[in-house]
Amino acid sequence: MNFFKSQITFFLSFIIAINAYSQTSTLKQRVKNDELSREKKINTYIAQNNVQKRVIYNGKTHVICDIVDNKPIYKSLDNETGALVTKANHLQVGGSLGLDLQGTGITVGVFDGGPVQTDHVEFQNSDDTGTRVTNYDSNNIDGNTNDDDHATHVSGTIGAIGDNEQAKGMATDVSFITYNFFSDKGKMIGVQDNSELDVFLSNHSYGVSINQPNGNQIAAWNMGAYTSGAAQVDAIARDYPYYLMVYSAGNSGTVNYEGGLYSGYDKLTGDKNAKNSLVVANANALVNAFTGEVISIAMNGSSSQGPTDDLRIKPDITGYGSGVLSPVSGGTYAVYSGTSMSAPNVTGTLVLIQDHYKNVNEDIMKSATLKALVCHTAEDDEITIGPDPKYGWGVLDAKKSAELITDNSNGNALISELTLENEGTFEMDFSVSSGQKLVATIAWTDAPGAAVSGSEYLNDPTPKLVNDLDIRLVKDGTTYFPWSLVYDSASGFSNTNTVDNFVDNVEKIEIETPDPGNYTLIVTHKGTIEGDNPFVGGNQDFGLVISGANFQSSLGISSFDDANNLMIWPNPANDILNYSFISSTDSNAIINLYDSQGRVVYKKTKNSIINNVTENIDISNLSSGFYILSIRHGKSIIRKKIIKN
Repeated sequence: MNFFKSQITFFLSFIIAINAYSQTSTLKQRVKNDELSREKKINTYIAQNNVQKRVIYNGKTHVICDIVDNKPIYKSLDNETGALVTKANHLQVGGSLGLDLQGTGITVGVFDGGPVQTDHVEFQNSDDTGTRVTNYDSNNIDGNTNDDDHATHVSGTIGAIGDNEQAKGMATDVSFITYNFFSDKGKMIGVQDNSELDVFLSNHSYGVSINQPNGNQIAAWNMGAYTSGAAQVDAIARDYPYYLMVYSAGNSGTVNYEGGLYSGYDKLTGDKNAKNSLVVANANALVNAFTGEVISIAMNGSSSQGPTDDLRIKPDITGYGSGVLSPVSGGTYAVYSGTSMSAPNVTGTLVLIQDHYKNVNEDIMKSATLKALVCHTAEDDEITIGPDPKYGWGVLDAKKSAELITDNSNGNALISELTLENEGTFEMDFSVSSGQKLVATIAWTDAPGAAVSGSEYLNDPTPKLVNDLDIRLVKDGTTYFPWSLVYDSASGFSNTNTVDNFVDNVEKIEIETPDPGNYTLIVTHKGTIEGDNPFVGGNQDFGLVISGANFQSSLGISSFDDANNLMIWPNPANDILNYSFISSTDSNAIINLYDSQGRVVYKKTKNSIINNVTENIDISNLSSGFYILSIRHGKSIIRKKIIKN
């Protein structure tokens, strides 16, 4: 009998593996076909119109990347404003947190203008035995093999060793693999499929500008549109759940055009409208030169504004990008500015955040969890409370992110990776003390939506979200909702946290001054979850981050009127955990057993409970460690700490 069961299990595993391989192969082929078709259109247009593929416009190199509406679309490097401070210094060697992180052993991808100068002193190993840079493309976007200034500068912002202290990068011992941005989607898939390359972050400081080198503007429908390129970015992220692509927002902030959602907004193009990437805006900062304290933050006017046409919160986050000194080719240095600089500032900082998480948890976060964490801890701008289409969720705050990772390890916060089954619900209870802000955030890598193309999709409000998860906080009958953007054609953009969010795959609830007591967090979904594998059925992984609740101290809090009647034995336990309580309330009881990461490992509902309840839980298959037994009965909650030997 066991033989047949093992054979069936093997067969199902084989079928699932074949299906997963088929899905990946389909994506690869689709991307390859799209790239070949695009290249054919470009070559045909060049031949018929006698134009150059590469032109210099406003001092910058522009390259034809597509033909849309029988017009060339040029892609350029985003290098007009740069990076300054994300509090990465608190994580670096000698930083206030005592972590001494450098990104050692981590490799980051840089897709940019061409080869990085490998022998620049800023890219040498810490022991001066060689370079940390490997160029996988020998040519740049100009078609020659010269080292590229922009790519070298971007890489330096991520991880220059600091031979010139003023040009020190974020992660000073990180390694690099670099590519030019031609056919970037296929190259990204190749990186992820290469078992010798463990790349979970890549930087993309390039994009399509609104003003094109031929003197025209791209058609208005492109701005904020969910194009095929954006859908492919989402498909890649979906297939490789630990991989986060960081994109510069662009430098069209001061450009005006006809047909946008609202004047001064709606300027994100192409890949920057994807759901699963991290899109970075650029802010100026005034910093005290002696203390390193940020005195003030203001958005750089050149940074491209969101949101997307379906009102997703884009850009996601803001970095610092004004006047950044970093290495360039020829062994020298230069000061650049732009979202090209704020993006690698964020990318390099994310390396340190993942490095800290791995040191604490022996593994890295999935991209959705990392995104949830940095949006959760972002420093809000001083003008608009909550998210907006300029700053996104705010300025990246690496110090808060690192502190929350530490707090997660000691029970003072929660970072958890969970899975929501189709028609399923995730619930957990916790308590909040007075005087602390309560914040709960979820993020998930969504399936790619339906791409659009053409003027009929100008400002198309159709949500591109496929799996619509919902987060709620509930206390004493009051429900708290996540933030979302609101649009009015007369007054522009605002936000609200009093209604549902139908468009974002990052949802964040903030309660500035919560009433102390017991709260219930609930995650559900609308419609049917679209899964990756039809043999398994639909489910959606998501990352959950909670701060402002002391989970460790909550373990002993009891709110049953008759909580003293609760008995648990044995504790510590080996195989069977018994519990018993008496209740005089005729209502259902929900019994949950949570692991140390907040995941439900056992759940049971007892209907119409009255008088004595005695049950047991088989814990023989659980790992050793501490667990939380939670019993919710009506509006009352009791929790006890359980030790599994």
